[in-house]
Amino acid sequence: MKVNLSPKLAYFAGLWKARRTPEGVGIEGDLEAQEIFASEAVNTLQIPPEKMQLKGRKAYFYHSAYRKFLEGLAENELEVFRWRNEYAKSFLAGFFDGCGGVDNVKGTVYFAKADSADQQMLERLGFQTKKFGRTLYITAKSVPAFAAFVRENLKRNELKSRLSALMRPGNERDPR
Repeated sequence: MKVNLSPKLAYFAGLWKARRTPEGVGIEGDLEAQEIFASEAVNTLQIPPEKMQLKGRKAYFYHSAYRKFLEGLAENELEVFRWRNEYAKSFLAGFFDGCGGVDNVKGTVYFAKADSADQQMLERLGFQTKKFGRTLYITAKSVPAFAAFVRENLKRNELKSRLSALMRPGNERDPR
């Protein structure tokens, strides 16, 4: 089976990269993340609902072609997502839905589980970042551009509303 990249599959790949499990093609997380994952698997990848397995905090299915494709995509993300286009936008939205967060008190946007390849990809796309441990922060100057770039593709309602609240007029930000 040949798998071709599409913006919807790029979103799925970002979500999977952020929360992947060792079992099949799956994620670990809260109920909302599991619902998004299952919905995307059924609608985007055409996985029959009866093939989805939910065990505790994990949702997954077995499909060797998708697993191999997603692993290759994660290894080559710097090459695949180096341009500002729908593919990169969808991948970042999925990755942000998977491990991103917004701290409205501090006014920060971050990725909780990011590696150096993720940082390099974000910087190639024009977003300035700072990394502390495994947490990657989008700098204050880049937050408005990042929010505008990913907001329409986000599926987690809480993240979308917190990102929108951070960008409301009157929320002047420190231009660090």
